[in-house]
Amino acid sequence: SSLVVNGFDPTRFAASDGRTAFNAGLAALAAEQLAIWLDDVLRLADPELVVYGIAPRDVRSRNRVEGACTDTVEQWLESETIRTSAFAPVDSLSDVPWEHLLYGDPVEFVAPEVHRANFDELGGRVRHPVSSAAQIVESAERGAWEGPFPACEERFASVSANVARIASEGRAIVVVFMPMSDVRAGMFEGGREEIAEILARFEAEALAAGASAVFDLSASVPGARFRDLSHVDADGAAMVTDELVRLLEELGI
Repeated sequence: SSLVVNGFDPTRFAASDGRTAFNAGLAALAAEQLAIWLDDVLRLADPELVVYGIAPRDVRSRNRVEGACTDTVEQWLESETIRTSAFAPVDSLSDVPWEHLLYGDPVEFVAPEVHRANFDELGGRVRHPVSSAAQIVESAERGAWEGPFPACEERFASVSANVARIASEGRAIVVVFMPMSDVRAGMFEGGREEIAEILARFEAEALAAGASAVFDLSASVPGARFRDLSHVDADGAAMVTDELVRLLEELGI
């Protein structure tokens, strides 16, 4: 999701951890759509370690329609041509601009200037927008969709299936609960307590599906380090990345 796009700094990770890293996050990506994206990610990136960032909202209906717990994949399938080159090695396509490698077909796709201006060749965000406190409150009022409705069983199953698939290929996978601002947490009927219950189930199911570890970073970033309702700023991304490196080192992963 966009939480991953904005929350992990692959350049900082590589500098601290020593391993090459790539941020393969895509905004507004549901777990059932990620299952398709994994076809490209695992084939082209061939990672030895996958960091799977998730959040409580990943298992909740987005439109409050009873029974409508999964997102459509039709539009996602139609956009395949803008994903197939995402992880092609730069040295094999040395004359192709990096944004084509990340965002699409080297021949037909031209990345918008906003992508070239805001992201680097490792998929990391290099420019973070800035929002005022008033804008964050306004965003919360517009986006109050969490509400009092139950988590979707289908979504839990989709997340577990993704973890199991990655682990079944012999790859290490670490599940990370992404940072959540107090404003966003307050939009859940049960607040942080409700979120803790969702994350506890996430952890149990992820470990059962083959995850090497689960790291809870949901409350790891102070409110001042969120640039809007949901996303951390550059300093917040640095905090998340540094903590991830520390935890991986601690466990020898």
